[in-house]
Amino acid sequence: MKICNRIYGLLLIVVILSGCAALGTKTILKSSNLNAYQFTRIGYTQIADEELLNEIRPNTSNIYDSTIKNFFNKNNIIAIGLFLPNFFSIEGIDKTEIVRMCQEQKLDGIICTQVKYKFFNNYYGCIPLGKSEDAYVEMQLYDKNGLLLLHTKHNTYAGNSYMMPPKAEKTIRDGTEGTLKQIMKEIEQTQQQKLNKYQPPINKASFGRGTKQCSEAVLGRLSGKKLLITNY
Repeated sequence: MKICNRIYGLLLIVVILSGCAALGTKTILKSSNLNAYQFTRIGYTQIADEELLNEIRPNTSNIYDSTIKNFFNKNNIIAIGLFLPNFFSIEGIDKTEIVRMCQEQKLDGIICTQVKYKFFNNYYGCIPLGKSEDAYVEMQLYDKNGLLLLHTKHNTYAGNSYMMPPKAEKTIRDGTEGTLKQIMKEIEQTQQQKLNKYQPPINKASFGRGTKQCSEAVLGRLSGKKLLITNY
């Protein structure tokens, strides 16, 4: 009985954590032509308004940089760090700079990222637990022609669970990974849909050895006699 209760408890935790991730992650925009792209070499810019973020929480840009490199390395994609001039917001990005950097670095696309910190005081009843430093991360993926393909976001306040109020060193990493995972999820789904579209249909009238039931569709008549299908 105790073992069953532990199993149910673990399953409940998994469901809760999965639900949190879904609540904290969102795709804002997705190109209908995404399945036409293959990404093996991607560039990524510095975080928007990087200097200000590093003043709020030092080392923000370094944690972001290492996280994005490790993520793409695990997915066998080459990631190139880039500097985008006058980058203060993901709204109104200079597309000519995107095209220029893709041409110079021979990139399949570029990711532009914006991060916002939100601090919350946490309590257990009336007992203060400390301040959580959550990260709200947004990313936009452009192709080499400057066309926006994906816009995703992830916030650690709704998308991650912590035993104690998290610090920025943790949430900037989790927020970056959560947003990147959503990008990869969207790309993989569109590629799978493309494969399914061109996959030949399964012949349901074909049966291998050991099949116990055969469709009546495979029964015919030859010289006035029914064909007999025998299983081996």
